[in-house]
Amino acid sequence: MSLILFSVSLISSLIGAISGIGGGPLNIAVLYFFLSMSAKDAAISFIFIILFSQVTSLSSTVITGSIPEFAHMHLVLMCIGGIGGALLGSRLSKEMDDNKIEKFF
Repeated sequence: MSLILFSVSLISSLIGAISGIGGGPLNIAVLYFFLSMSAKDAAISFIFIILFSQVTSLSSTVITGSIPEFAHMHLVLMCIGGIGGALLGSRLSKEMDDNKIEKFF
C-alpha cells in the first residue's frame, strides 16, 4: 500500500507542478477518487505524504550543509503555529463527518 501511495503522490505532484497548482489538491483527489479512500483517510494519508517529503528535504538540507540563515524567533513561532494547527485540526476532524470534509475539499 505504501508503494501505491508513493506512486500516486509522485505522479499527482508532477502533474500539479506542471499545471502550477501544487500537489495538494491533486493528491487528495487522486487518493479519494482513484484509491476509493474516504475523505478523512485521504486527508490523513496526504499528511503522511507531506511528513515523509519534508523529512527527506530537511535531511538533504542538513547533509549538504545548505541551511540558510534565519531568525530563531521565526522558527519558534512556526513550531508553535504548527503544533497549534495540528491540535486544532485534530479536534475539528473528530467533530466533522465525511460529508462535511468532502464539502470542505
